[in-house]
Amino acid sequence: GFFLAAFLVMAGVYWSTFRTQVPLYLSGTAACRQLSALLPAEQPFRFLDAGCGIGTTLAWLSPRHLAGRFEGVELAPLPVALAWLRARLSGGLFS
Repeated sequence: GFFLAAFLVMAGVYWSTFRTQVPLYLSGTAACRQLSALLPAEQPFRFLDAGCGIGTTLAWLSPRHLAGRFEGVELAPLPVALAWLRARLSGGLFS
């Protein structure tokens, strides 16, 4: 049972890695700060995070740039579920 559970968790996290050859890599605060400095301060914009993982970057940037529209795309099922839950708990929209 343990090995099956471990396999299912790993498959849920790394589902798309075999096809895309891109592993899950979570962004840190330093990367979020660098992105934030590149975004417009007052004017409307759209930001797409392709491979958003669990939505860390989107969750960090969206309250700091209220004029922006933030969207994320992820293929692996477990990170999608965690990003969805994170967006719901924080009051963000998820579609």
